[in-house]
Amino acid sequence: MRIEDFKVGKKYNNTEICEAFKCSLMAGMNRSHTTNTLVLTAKHNKPLYADKVDGDIFYYTGMGRTGDQSLDYKQNKTLYESNTNGVRVYLFESYVDGEYIFFGEVKLDSEPFFVEELGEDEVIRKVVKFPLKRVNCSDDIIYDISDIEKNEQSIIKEVRKHSSNDIKERAKQAESSNTSSREVKTIYRERNQFIAEHTKDRANGICDLCGEEAPFKDKYGKPYLESHHVITLANDGPDAIYNTVAICPNCHRKVHILNNREDIKKLEKVF
Repeated sequence: MRIEDFKVGKKYNNTEICEAFKCSLMAGMNRSHTTNTLVLTAKHNKPLYADKVDGDIFYYTGMGRTGDQSLDYKQNKTLYESNTNGVRVYLFESYVDGEYIFFGEVKLDSEPFFVEELGEDEVIRKVVKFPLKRVNCSDDIIYDISDIEKNEQSIIKEVRKHSSNDIKERAKQAESSNTSSREVKTIYRERNQFIAEHTKDRANGICDLCGEEAPFKDKYGKPYLESHHVITLANDGPDAIYNTVAICPNCHRKVHILNNREDIKKLEKVF
């Protein structure tokens, strides 16, 4: 592939990026003298760096895992001087290991600034944030919601490795009035509402999993239960009476999060 063949919003792997840009992806900021480029990767499933998007500006965190970062340090300097040194800068985002979404060619939109964040050694340090903007803003990026959800689960696993005090400190550091947002795509699978209502009527206000009464009544005065497909629609399960159960909101959440085999077996025996 050539650099000009990369399409904004498309996914690429390590080999494709390295061969086109003539660089490695060992670090977050990767310089190639052969193509005179700087390839940036924002790995969102690695919680050390708090890269954020606000509007059309991507705030990219500089190099350096511990101690105060510096604008004179390695590729921080290259990026800082990129509007005048002739180096073209490209950004890729990653939510899943080995997959990179092409954000596009970017440029430094305004002066970098420093904020305080915890380093890899759990010590507060100053990190530099580079405000980046795409050179061509005509191409919108729509992210796959499944990637976002997988990313959140991987971050949760990493976060839970820390002590309660570390988590508290990182939470304080993360507080901000600006939140990062993404436009996502998802697949909506239509459900037949007659099947859903019949299933809830058949349950008669009792959860098919825990056996308890519905926790409250809806605005129509009916016991509130939620229909659930034992073999989910995402896994090509049928939208049919024999595959649908009625469960309380708590059990519904539990089923989707834990995917407990014993719970599934119990629901399979409802009919």
